[in-house]
Amino acid sequence: LIPGLTDTPEELGLLAGIITALPNQPTVELLPYHTMGCEKWEQLNRPYALTGIPSATDQETERATGYLQSRGLTVL
Repeated sequence: LIPGLTDTPEELGLLAGIITALPNQPTVELLPYHTMGCEKWEQLNRPYALTGIPSATDQETERATGYLQSRGLTVL
């Protein structure tokens, strides 16, 4: 769950549509984005595509969880 990229209602709606179309709906586990890997990219002298994007907050994760649950998905 990347703030501003994959946590919008549009993106979550697309995700829910893909999952609900599956014959056996899996349990969804949302993994909130964090910045712990940024230093690794710096050490490798490689550009990090998500520079400046903050870690997902508990509130953002809860909002996304609620949205997916409202679409009938089981979310951890």
